[in-house]
Amino acid sequence: MVLSFKQKKMKSKFLVTTKSNLIESIYCNKCENQIFPGQWTTDIERVYDYHKKTISQPSGKIRFTWFFYSILFLILLVAAGAYIYLYHPNIIGISDLN
Repeated sequence: MVLSFKQKKMKSKFLVTTKSNLIESIYCNKCENQIFPGQWTTDIERVYDYHKKTISQPSGKIRFTWFFYSILFLILLVAAGAYIYLYHPNIIGISDLN
């Protein structure tokens, strides 16, 4: 019998989010079926309650992907270039035409 606790993960191009709620399931290797809560015996419930108490309740997380960081870097690079071009043109060799 396998007791598993899982978190739902959602992936996109920019980020990976992990939900805070747990999805629990019990799978019987002998009969190769999932055992639903209505079919649990008192022994299965006792084992389930024990293992549920031993795991800490995980919080949801947001993790950004490398694609997000590369787009952010490009935006910051363009913004810095525009700032230098508009407010300090002498740094890049452009003289004021006043």
